[in-house]
Amino acid sequence: MIMAEPETGGEMKAEITGDVAVVGMSCRLPGANSLDEFWDLLSKGNDAISNFLAGRPLPLNGAPKFKAGFLKCAVEEFDANFFNLSPHQATLMDPQQRLLLEVAWESLENSGG
Repeated sequence: MIMAEPETGGEMKAEITGDVAVVGMSCRLPGANSLDEFWDLLSKGNDAISNFLAGRPLPLNGAPKFKAGFLKCAVEEFDANFFNLSPHQATLMDPQQRLLLEVAWESLENSGG
């Protein structure tokens, strides 16, 4: 149970009492598009750092290609109909919002709910 009590200055402070259960998880991380891929990456000790991926826009300052931890999921394959969105609405959304919708839905599926 989360309890909140006012502190001095009018702000609220939250305190968690009791047990907390994680009932569903999902992720999109560099080198892992799912929890299974993430655990596999960790268990093998693999490195998720890769070269700059083709098709991505170059950095604004025109810096040469570099290595980084890039997401490898295809945000353009977002299923707008599944989330009751028009294709036009989906193109106006930030790719991070589309990923959040997908990962939130997968978390609910993984929770058994």
